[in-house]
Amino acid sequence: MYLQYGVIMLMFQCLLLPFVLLTVQSMPLADLLQKHDLLQQHRVPTSDLVFGGSHAKLGDFPSQVFLRITDSSGRTSRCGGSLISPTHVLTAGHCLEGDVYSIEAILGAVNIDSPGAVREYARTYKLHPNFFINDTSINSDIAILELFSSIDLTNANIQLAKFVKDDEELLKSIKAVVSGFGTYKREGNDTVSSDDLLYAEVDLFSFDFCRNALFTRGYGVTILNPLDHMLCAGAKGFGVGPGDSGGPLRVRHNGQLYQVGLVSFGDDEGDIAELHQDESPSFFTRLSSYCDFIENTTNGAAKCGGLNDMDETAIAAVTVNS
Repeated sequence: MYLQYGVIMLMFQCLLLPFVLLTVQSMPLADLLQKHDLLQQHRVPTSDLVFGGSHAKLGDFPSQVFLRITDSSGRTSRCGGSLISPTHVLTAGHCLEGDVYSIEAILGAVNIDSPGAVREYARTYKLHPNFFINDTSINSDIAILELFSSIDLTNANIQLAKFVKDDEELLKSIKAVVSGFGTYKREGNDTVSSDDLLYAEVDLFSFDFCRNALFTRGYGVTILNPLDHMLCAGAKGFGVGPGDSGGPLRVRHNGQLYQVGLVSFGDDEGDIAELHQDESPSFFTRLSSYCDFIENTTNGAAKCGGLNDMDETAIAAVTVNS
């Protein structure tokens, strides 16, 4: 699911949504919302690498989650997510908007069919109270699902995502990493999905660049909510595309990966979207803008941390294990 709009308006609207019990059809399906896969493949050459990216190795992205979403008619779609507590997964709001019957989370694997993968179903999920979407607008594109059972964090291939309340230092980086299980090529008008975890390095752009891109690259966006609730990133021949929305945008700092955003929407204008995300970047929900939502929804099980504290914890872990 990667939202594609010729015209999209970001706006504040308060739409109070309850914590939803799965297997209950709670919201009408948005007719214009197409559910796609993440990480569109560079058309030339045809391969199984994401926009010039690579196959991930087991343990490269231990907080990565694959979500298989099934509606009441049995149709499935896929999204990405991140494990933020032993029982909570962070993803995009539009992934869970509409007719959702069940959600399967797959963790600890670089192939969704791996016998070593950890599989768990979601018990409930909650969209941000200000989440809103129609054919021309989207706001607060973030959601959290709660799993039936706690994930065993002693598994070496599963870890919690690292994210912070003050991300200014992280956003000084000019590079970021995107990853997900998703579409890697087109065959005519059809997309072909990958069951392997793929990743690519992209450029992390300034707020001014993102603002200019929104107005000059054909998105047709009117900004009514703060643009600093979003991030944008991409590169020539690299970037996310139709697919696993909700997947992470990460930045490296002191040898650690920190999640700063999650995939929300982007341009899908043919080769422009696939090959020129240096000019028409994809947009991501900025996590630091939603720390209260994360902490409140998880009852404190997941919190935005402090960058220095996390760096010190990582250094201590390396020292103990060395």
